[in-house]
Amino acid sequence: MVEQQSGKTILIYCQHLWGIGHLMRASAIARALSSHRVHFVLGGRAMGKSVAFPGCKIHRLAPLGCDEAVTHLIPLEPGQTLEAVQQRRRKRLMALLDAMAPDLVLVEMFPFGRPWFRFEIVPLLEALRGDGVPAVCSVRDVLVRKQDPAAYARQVLEDLDRYFSAVLVHSDPALIRLEETFPAADGIRVPVYYTGYVAGAGHDRHGGFGLDEKTEGNSRSTEQKRPVFRRVARQGLLAWTGSGALGGAVVEAILEAAGQGLLPDKGKARVYAGPALDQAQRSRLNQLARGAAGVVLRTFTNRLRRHLNSARVAVCMAGYMSAVDIMASRVPAVMIPGRQGGEQPFRARKLEEAGYVRVLPLDDLSAHSLARKVEDALGPREEPVRVDLNGARRSAEIVEAIMDGKPLAPSN
Repeated sequence: MVEQQSGKTILIYCQHLWGIGHLMRASAIARALSSHRVHFVLGGRAMGKSVAFPGCKIHRLAPLGCDEAVTHLIPLEPGQTLEAVQQRRRKRLMALLDAMAPDLVLVEMFPFGRPWFRFEIVPLLEALRGDGVPAVCSVRDVLVRKQDPAAYARQVLEDLDRYFSAVLVHSDPALIRLEETFPAADGIRVPVYYTGYVAGAGHDRHGGFGLDEKTEGNSRSTEQKRPVFRRVARQGLLAWTGSGALGGAVVEAILEAAGQGLLPDKGKARVYAGPALDQAQRSRLNQLARGAAGVVLRTFTNRLRRHLNSARVAVCMAGYMSAVDIMASRVPAVMIPGRQGGEQPFRARKLEEAGYVRVLPLDDLSAHSLARKVEDALGPREEPVRVDLNGARRSAEIVEAIMDGKPLAPSN
């Protein structure tokens, strides 16, 4: 990794829909590339505080999200039609490309995900291809199930072959391999790199959304280090549910268990519900919290790692960043995976097999089942499988090598 700004320009495209794992992962990689000029293009709902840091410029597209059934895109600005927003976004993205003249573009998830955004991503990639600028795909450890797997695989392979120079898989193959959720992986003809898991964003993050507003110290040096968890006396339960959009039932079960005295350490618990929780659920949870002695219910925290360091047990869903936090801290944990697309159940099962968590299916969730699973998590366990958490730094090394015309040996 170079120590002085090299003069290279990198564009990172990231579109999050429900959760914020995509945003967190991409921002961590951006920080690891902060010796370059980084342009971060964001297209989802504004979540939390700024992701900006020295050397990085944020460019926001008109926000698009999806409906609760995850069946179609919806504009997030009132009074806008989907067609009008798509046209504005495409025009804005192409103008940014012309103004930046990047040396490399990192595209989060596409073509493995985000097919709804072909309307703007394909024109971007076609322009890059015409100019000979490398595009790199950045993809998480687990992909969701598809209705037509064969057609999906054909399209992914075609797009990778036509537009991309490499694929970065943000996983450790000792835990999860790409072909486990993308069986056509042996048909990928561009280099595939396993980077390891991308841990955090270079400093303590909000428990459930966004990044800290201020950059603490030198962003490169903090990003390159693995998370540090100094051992202290542990007590109580720590729980968070990502953005909160899908975690209301989890928080409700925790509060009911606390109110009935079923949790360890006299029910002491910190619970972070997330900012995307709907108002009706939030009101109900606030009522439950008032009847649960020892429970602190908040929207978010910027001290998640500090609280993990002092917690006796954790409860969370099975999103990417929550999984990384559990693997980094090695705190005993219960994971309650969301159902959507099979991603979280698959990841949670893998973490349970590796010795990190106990899994409680959402369909089996209740105050009593949660209490039993917490007791199980606190019982004896074997040493967990060691997993590489240096994914941000490794991603930056691969990207820099590609820009220098000296690509590293791929994992495949």
